[in-house]
Amino acid sequence: ILFDIDEVRRNLFGPADIAVPIGSETNRVFHASAHWYILKALIPGALRAGQTPIMVATHANRTYYEAARETAASEGAILKFVLLETLTAEETIRRSRTDTTSYSDTRDLAGDPAQMEAYLASTRAFLQSYREPGDYVWIPQSSLEEMAAVALNYIFTQEVSN
Repeated sequence: ILFDIDEVRRNLFGPADIAVPIGSETNRVFHASAHWYILKALIPGALRAGQTPIMVATHANRTYYEAARETAASEGAILKFVLLETLTAEETIRRSRTDTTSYSDTRDLAGDPAQMEAYLASTRAFLQSYREPGDYVWIPQSSLEEMAAVALNYIFTQEVSN
């Protein structure tokens, strides 16, 4: 079962989520609340139901990684954490122009310098928080097929390569 942070956030906060700019205190609260809801309610529920949960959360900092490890340990589950290299701001803008179904909060980067700076700050914080090794795999940006192959190899084997 797939838990996408943007979709969960939108489901939790509804239309209020749409107008909240990246980097605002409200955005941080919405984002953190959605992470904790996934990690402390949705994932344990999925595990207890015999499902395999997959959480998609871009720019999730090390705090959430540690919380996911705690959740896995408390549920007796194995954690497989896949980190994708963040997209450049330019690529994020390009993709947002054609994506009409996403709940992402990056839709206004091109026209709002404050949103752009918040996105870049989030990218820097994400990269900084994973400088230390961990039981995860880091996947550089490449074709979807190549990234999927690396992720699936990691998920279905015991290998950890950083």
